[in-house]
Amino acid sequence: MPQISSANRRLHLSDRPARAWLPPTKNRLFLFRRGWPHLALLIALLLSGPATTASAQTACANELLPYEPPFLNSPITVTVHNFGPATTSYTPNPNQPWIIDFCNTGAQNRDIVLNIDNRRQARGLSIHCGRDLVIIGGRVYVPPVSDPLDPSVNNQRALNFRDQTGTVHIEGLLLEGPGMTDAMTFEFNRLPRAAVHIQNVRINDAGADGVPVSPDPAAPHPDLIQTWEGPRELRVYRLTGSTRLQGISMTGSGPGSTFPDEIHLEKVDIVPTNNDDNVNDVLILAPDSTHHSLTDFWMRTGWNHSGSYRRTLLESIVRGGSGIPHPFLDMTLHPAGADGRTQGNFVTFGPGEDVDGEVFWGNPAEGDFVPHGCAGTNYNSPGYLTSCLPANRVCSTNSDCCSGRCRAAIGGFIKTCR
Repeated sequence: MPQISSANRRLHLSDRPARAWLPPTKNRLFLFRRGWPHLALLIALLLSGPATTASAQTACANELLPYEPPFLNSPITVTVHNFGPATTSYTPNPNQPWIIDFCNTGAQNRDIVLNIDNRRQARGLSIHCGRDLVIIGGRVYVPPVSDPLDPSVNNQRALNFRDQTGTVHIEGLLLEGPGMTDAMTFEFNRLPRAAVHIQNVRINDAGADGVPVSPDPAAPHPDLIQTWEGPRELRVYRLTGSTRLQGISMTGSGPGSTFPDEIHLEKVDIVPTNNDDNVNDVLILAPDSTHHSLTDFWMRTGWNHSGSYRRTLLESIVRGGSGIPHPFLDMTLHPAGADGRTQGNFVTFGPGEDVDGEVFWGNPAEGDFVPHGCAGTNYNSPGYLTSCLPANRVCSTNSDCCSGRCRAAIGGFIKTCR
C-alpha cells in the first residue's frame, strides 16, 4: 500500500511525520488518484451513477470520500464485544461495561483501530483517550430503557468520545435502538483537541422511546451530534439522521467551553423521527468564532411543542454557546415570500455570521444521503480522494479543496478554492 505524502493529503491536521498507513482489512477498499486525478474523477463519476429520487433509491453512493483515515503508527487493534464488557483488556470496571478506557494504560497516546461488529448493550460505548482513532463499519444498538423516568437514561448515548488528541475517523456506522438518547457526543479536554471525520453514517431515531423530551435544560436533549468540548475541527460528509428533538448541536458544556475552529457539513439530511414530532433546534451552530461551511444540507422541521404549527427554517437554526435560549442568526429566507417549510425553500446567512452555504427544507433529490442498508455491519468503504486542490484553483464543491472552502466571488459564477 503506497504512502501519501503530507503535501497530497486532503487534511493537514498534524505536524507529525508521516506514519504507517492504516492496513487494509475486511470491508475496506482503498482507492487512490495520486498522479491520476482525471482518471480517478472519471471512475468516481461512473461508479456513482445517475442521481435517483427518494422513491426509486436502491443503491448506496459509491463516490470516493473526501476524508481519508489518518496515518497510523503501530496501532493497537481492539475488537468490541457484541454483548457484555465492551473489550477484553480496556474495560476495567465490570459495572461499567460500556467504557473503553485507554487512559493510564500505556495506550493513552497510541493510535487505535476499533473494530465494531454489532454491539447491543445498554449505554452504547464510551471511548476514552488514545491519539488517532479509526472506526470503519459496524452497528451500535441501544436497547430499550427499563424505566423511562430514571435520570440515568439521559446517558444512553450510542457513542461518546473523550480526550482523543489526533484524528477520530468515524465511517460507515449505523447507530440506532429504542433506548438511544444522543447518537454521538464529543468531549475533548486533553490538548491538542482531536479533529473528527464523520462519513457515511446513518442514525435512526435519536431520542429514547418513552423518555419525555423537552427544551427545558433539565430534560433529556437527544442529538445526532453533540459537542461539549472541541473538537478542533468537525468534518461531516454524508450523514442521514432522524431525531425526536435536536439535530447537530455545538452548545458546549458551559461557560468557558471550547468550540471547533472549523465545521464543514456536506450532504447531510435530518428529519423528525415521526412527522409530527416536536423537533426543536435542528442545527445549533457554534459561536461566531467558528467558521462554518454548509453544502447540500437538508432538514425537515418538526412541530412546535404545543403542536399548533410546523416550525420554519428560521426557527430551527440557532447559534450555540452556553446561553439558554440560543440566539437566532441573521438569515434570509428564499425564495421571497416562502413559508420556510416547503420543499426547496432555503436560507442564506448574513455576512457577519461566518457561515458559508445554505440550508434547505425538505428531502435531497437523491433521497437519503445514507440509505437503509448502506451503513452498518456489512459496510464497504468506497475509498478516498487522496489529493485536493490548493487555493485559487477552480472547484465544484467544498470537498474538492484542501481548505474545505469552494466559493464564487461576489457577483461571480466561477468557484475557486479559498
